[in-house]
Amino acid sequence: PIFSAMVRAAGTGIAFRAKPALREVADVRLDGVHALSTGEALPPELAQRLVAAAARVTNLYGPTEAAVDVARARVAGGK
Repeated sequence: PIFSAMVRAAGTGIAFRAKPALREVADVRLDGVHALSTGEALPPELAQRLVAAAARVTNLYGPTEAAVDVARARVAGGK
């Protein structure tokens, strides 16, 4: 996937993506990357894959129509 290759090549420390885009990198090692997941609900299976792939995962939530995040939670062990 192009996004995961860009993250690795650039030495990115933070990846801020909506859930559909995070699915493409969930099975790629993202050592040292803090994955910020935004948009709709974070499904448990995707949370588990991201926790295994990234250094840290934070789930963000906000009303879609406002395009802002109003809540956050660190995700560990798929919970």
